[in-house]
Order: sequence, then structure tokens, then C-alpha cells
Amino acid sequence: MKKFIKNLFILCFIAALLFVAYLVVSLPDISNYAYRPPSSSVVLSREGDRIGEIASRNVTYISREQIPDTLVHAVVAVEDKRFYRHFGIDVFGIGRSMIVNFREGEVVEGASTITQQTATLLFFDKQVSYIRKIREAMTSVLMDYKYTKDEIITIYLNEVYFGAGAYGVYEASQTYFSKEPMDLLVEECAMLAGIITAPSAYSPVTEKGYGYANQRKEKVLGLMVEQGYLSNVEAEKAKSSPVAINPTDTRIFSKGTCSEGFEAYMNLVYEKGFETLIDYYRNDRGFTRAAAEKAAEDTLFSENTTINATISNVLQTEALESMKNTLENNSELLDCAFVFVDNTSGEVLGYYGSKTYIDMAQKARAPGSVIKPLYMGYLIDNGIINANTLVVDEPITIAGYSPSNYDSYHGLVTMRDVLAKSLNSASLRLYAMAPSTNQIIDYVKNLGITTITDQDKAHPYPFALGGMSNGVKPIEMAPIYGAISNGGIRHEAVYISSIILEDTTIVFANPAKGTRIFNASTAGTLKSCLESAVCRGTAIPANPGYSTMGKTGTTDNFTNVWFCGSTANVSASIWMGNIDAKRVDNLSTLWCMTLYKNSIAACISKGSAINEELLAPPGTEKTIHINCLKQPMDGAEISEFDIGRVEILEQEIDSFLDYEVVYVEIDAETQMLFKRGSCLEANKMTKIVLKKDAPIVPCDKEHPSSGQ
Repeated sequence: MKKFIKNLFILCFIAALLFVAYLVVSLPDISNYAYRPPSSSVVLSREGDRIGEIASRNVTYISREQIPDTLVHAVVAVEDKRFYRHFGIDVFGIGRSMIVNFREGEVVEGASTITQQTATLLFFDKQVSYIRKIREAMTSVLMDYKYTKDEIITIYLNEVYFGAGAYGVYEASQTYFSKEPMDLLVEECAMLAGIITAPSAYSPVTEKGYGYANQRKEKVLGLMVEQGYLSNVEAEKAKSSPVAINPTDTRIFSKGTCSEGFEAYMNLVYEKGFETLIDYYRNDRGFTRAAAEKAAEDTLFSENTTINATISNVLQTEALESMKNTLENNSELLDCAFVFVDNTSGEVLGYYGSKTYIDMAQKARAPGSVIKPLYMGYLIDNGIINANTLVVDEPITIAGYSPSNYDSYHGLVTMRDVLAKSLNSASLRLYAMAPSTNQIIDYVKNLGITTITDQDKAHPYPFALGGMSNGVKPIEMAPIYGAISNGGIRHEAVYISSIILEDTTIVFANPAKGTRIFNASTAGTLKSCLESAVCRGTAIPANPGYSTMGKTGTTDNFTNVWFCGSTANVSASIWMGNIDAKRVDNLSTLWCMTLYKNSIAACISKGSAINEELLAPPGTEKTIHINCLKQPMDGAEISEFDIGRVEILEQEIDSFLDYEVVYVEIDAETQMLFKRGSCLEANKMTKIVLKKDAPIVPCDKEHPSSGQ
């Protein structure tokens, strides 16, 4: 029996040694570990302003000198009162927790010191077990040997979670109080320290959370008095001082933080940055696909990378302010999306998705009349119409489709005025001139509209006024209007100009390739017509004081309004409406045009984004009215029913030689111009003739006097 007990003891001893050995070899290598402060990729606007960060979590590292002693004392008081006296683990605390856990039959209470919590944050997962607690304690002892107390508390306060997406004391201070940590008051320090235990429950951004956080604040202040960090007078003053929650305007997007209103753009910066870095590591560094993806992720999340974005902080800020005013002063159902691009490069200068998590710049909505210039490009390209083509604007029905104008009918109009004044009936007449509706719809699809379906071809005529099965996306419309302004060349959207790695290597994003989508002459014609819309048509409010082209669009159910346009090198598509397709009372294209005008004007005045060499004086147009044939006639006599009065640009008069008609008085006998005092009044006849065929020679026949 004694031999058995002896052998059992030896086996247990060996097992214990093996277990300890296992624990030792499985510990993190503290001796070779060097703490690396949390880092992220900073994103800069084209002006060099910091607009956001890409990070695995919301954290900004600060040194011990930047952390107030009061906060350190508050955290120590509530989390680990013997922090400065123990060697990484608290023996008394461990004993107490073991008794409690034994009584409960499971691990319900820990005795984690700040050093142990730091070890967990750096090296262990959150799974609670006795084995992990032992490894954590052993690691804590090693950490206490390697680091000073100030170094440990600094690491801890930079790593610990404070709720509301904020990791570390700097982010917590900014998130809750919009302050630098050194500016925190005693009561604010106590509240932050109290949040650590249960950040979700004690986060003071909600009414319920604020109540809990305030209770915790008072407990922390009491502990600080007990442990000699505060006097009773200081604690009572802090308890009676209400803590004002003043959140910063920083917003969390899916991969980090950014300035308010930049969330949708930053998601795209992350996505495009990830793709750019994968290409770099594969093509320039020879990595495999899997290794390139891992390296790209590490570069973005933890290697102090700088991303130079294309967005203009000047334009974006002005657009957001204009949008905010519109949304606040109108229906709560109203929302907005906008895209501004440099039409010479594709660089995205402004971008907003919506006030929800949905990125409406990437969602298709009914375009209304902003679709009209796109299919008119087909008609111009194929020689079917030009800017001076005449068409009758009056009620029309084609294949059971009977659109109407928003105001009155205008009779005989030019294609220029069809766009400038957004005349629906006349637009449908022009659209119907295409030899094939399938061809005209395919043409629009090839411009870069990805949302066209077979259903649009099955019911082709509503397409003329933006009646589509899906609609169009703002992100696709801006480059197309940019092509109209840019001689027919469309550039795909670009969000990043370059990425600077930690070792200063510069990785350039692939530039957008220009694609010709309009003939140069077609683009010129469309641009001229859309300039008329801003000079004297539906888009007058969009004029920022320089030559501008643009088109408005409205759907007839008051759910969508648009403006698409361009000034110099900047083109835009702006949508406002209701995300759920609900009616918005008094919905107006004026709101879109005001946002556009203000944004462009801000760029011009502050010298950002706009290429000043491309700016031109504000457009002006002098028009005249002439009488023209409604359609060509072959020798038949012209009647009043065959003509209409049409407004044209004064300088375009020569383009109407084959259509302009005049009223002339002729001598019925000679068919020459009636000559007063010579020709008989009885022979005078008024005739409508083509101006080019009008007689110019006065009657020279000697007529008998009326008295003879």
C-alpha cells in the first residue's frame, strides 16, 4: 500500500511538472515581445485634411504624459486598488474569488488585476476557464517584471474598450466629451473609469446608459476617497456636478472612423484601397493571392499607412451643409445622395450615400428627365436630329402611352428647347424617331447604365421620360454627364490617388481609363443644349456664376428629383427623394440645384477641385422668334396650319433656311412684291412662302389706275 501511494505521488508530481511545463511553453514570448501602439491608415482629402481612419477598431494611441493622473487614479481605484503594490497578480483577490467560485460551482468572479487585463487584451481571447486564468496570471507576472507600472497602465488605457465603438482613453474622451484627455474634469474621469466594467451597459450615450454611468461615477468617486486619491470635498463637488455628454462628430463606418457625412465614401476608400494593395503585393512583390490579401489587410489596419483620397473636403463640407439645411427645413421623409467627379480624370470629389446606412449613390432610382440627353445622343450620333431639329410639342399617344408636360404645350420647338425646357411630349416624339427602340435603349446601356433590363425593352416608350423597371444610379450618371462636358470621354469613378506605406513606398491607384461614349460633335451639341437649360430653361437656379450645363429630372409621383450637370471640370449627379418610394410633399429640383450651385461656388472661391483654366464666363443667350414649317413640304402651298412660331438662338438663324417662312404681299397678277401706289389694291394678296424663296423684286408692271 505504501508503495502504491508513493508511486501515485510520483505520478502526480510528474503530471504536475508536465502541466507546468505545458503552461510555460504555451505562454506568450514576453522576452521578445515589444508593444506596438495601435495604428491605422489615415485618410487625407485632396486638400490634405484628415477625414478619417481605416482601423480594425476605433483607437488612437497616446503616451502616459497625455493621460491625466486623475483618470489613472480613478481606474486603479475601481479596477485594481493594489495595482502599485502587487507583482502582476493580486494574491488576496485570487483567494477571495476562488472561495466565491467554489461556492457557486463555476467561474463567476475573477480577480484580474490591471496587469492581467492588459495581458488578456494583448495575448488572450475572452473565453473564461481556469487554464486560461492560470496562463494569464503567469504572463502577468512576466509582464510586471518587464514593464514599469506606468508602462502597463499606459498600454491598458490605450487598449481597453470604453463602449460606443471607442477603444482607448483618447477615443473615449473624444466620443463622449469631444475633449482631449488632459482636459477631462474629475467627474468625467470617474465616469470613464466606471464604464470599463460593463461598457455596453454603462455607455452614457443613451438615457438608460447615462443613468447607470452616473451611478458608477459616484461609486468610483467614493473609492477614490477611500484610497486617498481625492478629499471628501473634491468628491462631493464632483458628485454634484452633472456630466454633460457632448459626442464628437466623428462617425463609425464599417472599417474605421471618419468625419460626419463621409461614411459611404470611406467604405469605398477601404474597398478600393484593399484592391489596390492586393494588386501591388501580387504584381510588384510577387505574393500569392492569399498572401497579398493578408498583407493588404495588415497594411490598412496596422502599419501607419497614409491614403491620399480624391475627395475635396471643401466641396464635401459645403454640399453636406446645403443638404442638411434642405433636409431640416423639409419633410422628414426626404433623403439625399450625391456624386461629384472630375470629368477629366474620374476622381470623385464629393460623395454622400444617405442619412441611413443605405448608400443611395449606388442604388437605382427613377431618373425622370435626366435620361433625355442620353438617348438624344443616339439620335444625334446617327444623324437623325440636331440641336435645331424642329418638333411639335402637343399631346401625343404612342402604343397606349400618353405623357403630358408639367405645364403647358409649346407648339413648334427645337430639340435645344426640348432639353432646355424639359418638354415631355416633344421628347417622346424625338425618341420615336429612332428606327428601333431596342437600339436606342442599348445605346443608353452602353453609355454605362447597368440597370437596364429586358422589361425596359418590352415597354420601351415610357423609357423616353425615365420610366424604367429599375432606374439609374447617381454613381453612373455623374461620369456620363462628365463625358458630355468632356468631349465625349467618360472616366470611371476613382476614389484614391495614392497610398503611402510605412516605409514611404508610394503605391499609386490605377488611373481610370477614358472611354469614348459620345462622338465629340454629339457631346458638343448636348453640352450646348444643356447650357441653354441653365441660361433660360429649367436649370437656371443651378448657375454658380460661370458657364454651366445641366438637366433637371422629376418623377410624377413626388418620390424623386434630380439634377445632373457640370461646371468646368466638375460634374455631378444629385438625387433627393424618399428611400422607400413614399411621396414627399413639395419635392423640388430647386433643392438639388441649390446644393450643386453652393458646392461649385465654394470650390471656386476657395481654389479647390475646380480647374480655373476651364472656367468660362456665365452663359448668355439672345433668342428671337421666327415662323417655321412644322415639317418639310414639297411644293404644296403653305397654309397657317403648316407653320408654327419657334424660339431660336439669334446666331442660329442660318440653320433654319429650309424651314423659315415669311408672310409677303404680292401682286396676284405678276407674283412679284406688291408695290404700293403702283399695284392695284384689288390685286394685293398675302402669301406664306419659305423665306429663301420669297420674292425680292417689287412689281414693275404699269397697272391701269383704279379710276380708269
